[in-house]
Amino acid sequence: MTRDNRNLSYLIIFFAGFSFLIYEVSWNRFLSLLLGTTVKASTIVLVAFMTGFGLGAFFIGKYANKSKNIGQLLGVILGLIGLVSLFNFMIIKGFSQSFYALFTNQTLADSVFFIVTFILLTIPAFFMGGIIPIVSKIVISDNKNRASKLGIVYAFETLGSTLGGLFAGFVLLGNIGQNASIYTAVSINILLALYLLVSKTYSTIIYKELEDDVSNYRANSDKSRKIALVATLFIGFTILASQIAWIRVFKTYFTNTSYTFTLIIAFVILGLFIGSRYYARCGNSIKNNDVSMLKAVVLIVILSILSFFFLVKFPELLMFPLERISENVYVRLLLIPFIASLLIVLPPAIVSGFSFPLACNMYTKSTSDISKNVGRVLMFNTIGSVIGPLLATFVLIPFVGVGKTILIIISILAIVAIYIAFSINKSKNIFKYRFALIVLTSVLFLFTFLSKQTQFVPPSIKKFNKKIISYEETVEGTLVVVEEKEKGVFGKSTFVNNASVIGSNYDAIK
Repeated sequence: MTRDNRNLSYLIIFFAGFSFLIYEVSWNRFLSLLLGTTVKASTIVLVAFMTGFGLGAFFIGKYANKSKNIGQLLGVILGLIGLVSLFNFMIIKGFSQSFYALFTNQTLADSVFFIVTFILLTIPAFFMGGIIPIVSKIVISDNKNRASKLGIVYAFETLGSTLGGLFAGFVLLGNIGQNASIYTAVSINILLALYLLVSKTYSTIIYKELEDDVSNYRANSDKSRKIALVATLFIGFTILASQIAWIRVFKTYFTNTSYTFTLIIAFVILGLFIGSRYYARCGNSIKNNDVSMLKAVVLIVILSILSFFFLVKFPELLMFPLERISENVYVRLLLIPFIASLLIVLPPAIVSGFSFPLACNMYTKSTSDISKNVGRVLMFNTIGSVIGPLLATFVLIPFVGVGKTILIIISILAIVAIYIAFSINKSKNIFKYRFALIVLTSVLFLFTFLSKQTQFVPPSIKKFNKKIISYEETVEGTLVVVEEKEKGVFGKSTFVNNASVIGSNYDAIK
């Protein structure tokens, strides 16, 4: 493949990723208007996209592995993404209001609407999942610099997704509206599809194995491939489950959840881009992939612990020092959530971005199977990415609260790190890793289950040191009843998330 054709494939996957996040952010906004700005609405978008993405990566990846005209297949898949997305949007928009008139029970209506929406969102996401495996097959026609190429493919897709999410959340929706935002993404997909189908680019690609490289890549043992799948599954689980918890906490600290959802999504994917771009630079020089994966998992555990403690102390560390300038609407709605996402969301996402192309390289023995192997790794990653949000939203947060949910998620990944450490063949420092991980995990478990409930309260409660009388958490919000302690102010106030809704003091009664 010529350098120009390879660069063109990077440009195609960039714009494909750009369109994918326009869809995701737009759908989250649209469902929020229908169902309310809820964690459940955010979860259904995330889970539907990840479910379809994983299934598409697996099945389309296998099909692409045998395809003799990979360029035409890519064009067809991109065209289907645009057409199906447009069709689904028109269905939901046209029938959403009349749909509820068919039911007398609100709970039943919401449940059926969730199921229908989930199915409709999963279908275009299925085709989206095939893009990375197909482009990987286009770019990687031999084993030369395979690790670097895998990193670049993932980097361009995630960079496009990052910019697409930010562009949709902060430019498109506010300036051209919901409909035009969807039409923009559809137009990108259709134009890319037409170009590929008409130009017949990538219609013939010759695949070859370089003998001097094959021996090294074929050294990937079955144990190493298993480590790759287990690691990528639980890293996906950790990042997406944490994402739900971050959204939930940010609802208590901030006011505009549309912006915060966009920022969290964008910073997760930005982290994936930075990590994968770094892997593209150093991946070919890694001597022991198993140890590198272990280090990546351990680093995510450590960064997640640091992020948790920063999240708990976020008002004192950042919001109060910036109080003077926070009266500015842009500082309050954009700058502070931006800094929060930068410090809390980005670091573990960067390591996750490094680990995905590493896992693809660990799992692949032969270039001829590259699309199938990338698809399988991506499927395992998305399985974790589906289980994580569902477990966090419907099990952990309702029963143990947001704080313990985050700690349990980290503890699970720490156990996975121990599994990897004991799966790796004996090496110079592996015994130190095993001992340190057992100690770290034990301390983490003791802290998780013996510590009191972590309370995430509106910043004003901490600022004025108000006495908390009652604190309750649900998956959708935090209810806090406080006793006013300011001079000349008496009575009680009730907060739902970051809003004071009712009270018995003079101002509330007035």
